Amino acid sequence: MRRRRMSYVKESWFILCIAGSLAIAAFTLWGPRGFVDMQKAQRELESRRARVEALRGTNQARVARIHALKTDKAALEAAARELGYVREGEIIQQLPEGTSPKKPK
Repeated sequence: MRRRRMSYVKESWFILCIAGSLAIAAFTLWGPRGFVDMQKAQRELESRRARVEALRGTNQARVARIHALKTDKAALEAAARELGYVREGEIIQQLPEGTSPKKPK
């Protein structure tokens, strides 16, 4: 009888250890700050780093354009023409929007 009781205690102990191990593993995977949350945070960090790099590239392009506008007269003139400015004495022909030149038949 004692032998049977001892095996029951051992079995209960092993079952309890296995259940505890499974609970710890599940908590480690899906609990707060678990593996799943860590993977999500890693993906978010990578997307933010990519956005920062894109913004840095845009910022560098803008700084280069500002530098060109301050130092290069041709760049300044091109920017002014994009905004619709002209030199004195120039004649501008403007067509109404939506009209296209007719093709000869």
